[in-house]
Amino acid sequence: MSSRIAEKLCEQALRGGSVVARAEPLVVPYFQSEFNRCLNHAQLNAEVAGERRIAHKRWHALSLACRLNDMRKSEMGWHLTLFELFGQVIHAAPSSCDDVLTTLCHDIVTFLDEQCGIGPESLSITYFGGGRVLPGIDLPPDTLWPAAWRAAGVPDAALIPIPGPKLFILFVGPGERAGPKCEIEVDLSSRGMNRRTEVATGILDNAVVGKRHDSSWELKPALSPAAGVALGIERLRAIRDGAASLFETQPLQSSMTIVEEALPASVRAAQRWTGDARVLVDQCRAAAALLRSGVEPGLGVHGQSLLTMLRRVRRKLAILGIEDQQTQLLTRLETEIDSSVFAKHKHIFQSAPTSLPHAVKAIPWPEGWNPDSYCGCGGHG
Repeated sequence: MSSRIAEKLCEQALRGGSVVARAEPLVVPYFQSEFNRCLNHAQLNAEVAGERRIAHKRWHALSLACRLNDMRKSEMGWHLTLFELFGQVIHAAPSSCDDVLTTLCHDIVTFLDEQCGIGPESLSITYFGGGRVLPGIDLPPDTLWPAAWRAAGVPDAALIPIPGPKLFILFVGPGERAGPKCEIEVDLSSRGMNRRTEVATGILDNAVVGKRHDSSWELKPALSPAAGVALGIERLRAIRDGAASLFETQPLQSSMTIVEEALPASVRAAQRWTGDARVLVDQCRAAAALLRSGVEPGLGVHGQSLLTMLRRVRRKLAILGIEDQQTQLLTRLETEIDSSVFAKHKHIFQSAPTSLPHAVKAIPWPEGWNPDSYCGCGGHG
């Protein structure tokens, strides 16, 4: 049951001459806040720039992603640092971008309705509302995404323009891809939860970043535009199953159980341990992935992120009162992560000489921080 969403997405993507994208290593140098772009960034970049012209070719991949921006949000239950993305991209001729977007939006709406029970009336779509995207470059509001969503049955009231560069995808650098994007959110109030959650991002790469001789920026039309979508598997699974958080779905629930079984009776009885346990599980997953990708703690941008993760793991172990079980507990968590997550994505990892328990043990406490000052659960970061 847990794999049904990914399987259905793959079945859907296999229509229309689909090609599975070649996997990249988890850590890539050109986009440091998100370690895996899901689809091959360099290959896609070349095609968007017109180095290869492929019209109506659909690429897809199920892949791990590691997003630093979500590192400190996992306590809330709906964010993960390490998560699975399903992405698909359709290449198009410049004159057929609207047709490609209409196809993508129809596929997304149909899938969410039929496989997750999320109807168009529960969706809200934010899109690029115009504004400055580069120094000296102001663009009008996007009209392509809103038109495609309307054609797919999303009501006008659910289409929300957001001004400024936020919803204009842009990796700043000559030759990089750019274009308007949109974010798809689901209203969960009908399911007894007072929240909205993003489940997918749509991207239209119809421009290429360039620099003139005077060093000013320019955006040139892409000779081979591409439209794509990336869906978060864990969030879709949680919504489909009616879970109150991502950590109440497998395999995260199994990891939470491992932590709960290790807690002292007094901590478990206090009923305030859940947030700290979520952070511990989340950071163990992400740290284990970086270790398997060959990242060394403290070296470079990724190494600094790994160092932060390992220190947070140690801190949460102390806060939860289970530091004395560190090696045994982390070994159990790493074994669970290996079997439930990494086994599906072995092709993107290097051999890793350092295990999670050893790495955490080797990390000193942050200067000036005394773990003995913490007892019980307090939700510290």
